[in-house]
Parts: sequence; C-alpha cells; structure tokens
Amino acid sequence: MYIDRCEFPIQERIEVTTKNNRVYVFEGEGIVYFGKKYMDIFLDGAYVARFDTDVFASFEID
Repeated sequence: MYIDRCEFPIQERIEVTTKNNRVYVFEGEGIVYFGKKYMDIFLDGAYVARFDTDVFASFEID
C-alpha cells in the first residue's frame, strides 16, 4: 500500500533535527503534514515552516 501523505497532531511543540544537526523547535498546537517531498508545519492556525524531506533527519512531537 502506498501512502501519499500523513498527518500528525501537535499538542505542545515539535522539534526538528536536520542532517547537519541543526535543531528547530516550534511551540503551539497544530498539525504536521508529512508528504513525499516536504514536511509542512501548521501551528495555531498558521503556516509555520516547510522542510524538504532530504534535509531533516528526525522530528519529535510533544
């Protein structure tokens, strides 16, 4: 089965670590859309960030 896009709810914060070990922390309530090429973050009803899937290494949601 092929999944085109996944959604993950964010209740407090998300921490994104890139392959070059930079860490980005976003706080708020929202959702992450994880697709084939991009990961989009929406918090408190606003678009916050986009990460290319080739760039980030991991993310942790609280």
